[in-house]
Amino acid sequence: MVVGSGAKVLGPFTVGRDSKIGSNSVVVKEVPPNSTVVGIPGRAVMAAEKPAEKIDLQHGQLPDPEAKAISCLFDQIRELERKFSALTLEHEQLKKRIEEGK
Repeated sequence: MVVGSGAKVLGPFTVGRDSKIGSNSVVVKEVPPNSTVVGIPGRAVMAAEKPAEKIDLQHGQLPDPEAKAISCLFDQIRELERKFSALTLEHEQLKKRIEEGK
């Protein structure tokens, strides 16, 4: 098990074998074996089927679920802006055709 610096494990529960807890995470519930926990409160973001052959201390490579969620939101905003622009253009063209027909 690897516990990153500043991480807090609060409560009487088991932290599974070969699991990793990211720096500054706050773990408040049991951690499954062979998993990686990050965040406040700590959430298991990765689980391996088999234990790692060696201890991986690359804490900077742990997944960041909040960054992934924000990235997905930006993608959705870009898609909505694209659709809005297309609808605005279509509206302007229709408005122009209606004005020309009068």
